Amino acid sequence: MHGTKRETWYKIGRAQELPGISELNPDRIILPLTRQNLKRATALKRRLGPVFDRIIWSLPPLLFDSKMNEIRQDLAVLRNMNARAFIISNLGLNGVVLSIENSERNLKRVMARSGPIDRLLYIYGRPALFNSRFLLKNLKENTVVESPRRERFRFRFEPDTTKVFAEKPIFFSPLLKSKSLAGVKALIIDLEFDPHPLSTAREVKKAITRGQSLKGTSKFNFHRGLF
Repeated sequence: MHGTKRETWYKIGRAQELPGISELNPDRIILPLTRQNLKRATALKRRLGPVFDRIIWSLPPLLFDSKMNEIRQDLAVLRNMNARAFIISNLGLNGVVLSIENSERNLKRVMARSGPIDRLLYIYGRPALFNSRFLLKNLKENTVVESPRRERFRFRFEPDTTKVFAEKPIFFSPLLKSKSLAGVKALIIDLEFDPHPLSTAREVKKAITRGQSLKGTSKFNFHRGLF
């Protein structure tokens, strides 16, 4: 990072949450690109002021042919508004997100190496660990499944997509005091699937500032390998 300030980015699911999250003075806000979010964010542009320009628009992890015209239209609207920041899956135009599925060893090894691409770290969240275009007919929304390691996951169904995410939010709090964190451009706090995103955002921000852990969170693969 060469002495530059490490940034804090917040990912939210709905544009209605923009005014509340802007009170935390985020360096960036990641917002899913949907027609509803675009309309709402545009309506809030004047109220948000300079915060609007900090939005990074997140394209869907799965792009369907039936949605391509709508996405092109939305991108054209954003281009006319001088929006220039986009991310798809874990890739941005000028950076790469270190997956929340990584282990401590792997994360520190990647962060320690210098390179031309900015590294962004998921420090907290409950992002979808699996996205599929296959819809499971006999499975109910929010169904719990358990891994051989007794970790609990839940299913979420959207019109064209099945998502699986961890029941407990993941928080890599041990990294907060690591020297390796100096190689990270920004920490990402993912609140997209959080039932109370604004209050959680404040709690997580306080924990990061104090270098503390949070109750009810998981470290997932942090202290072990993925397999």
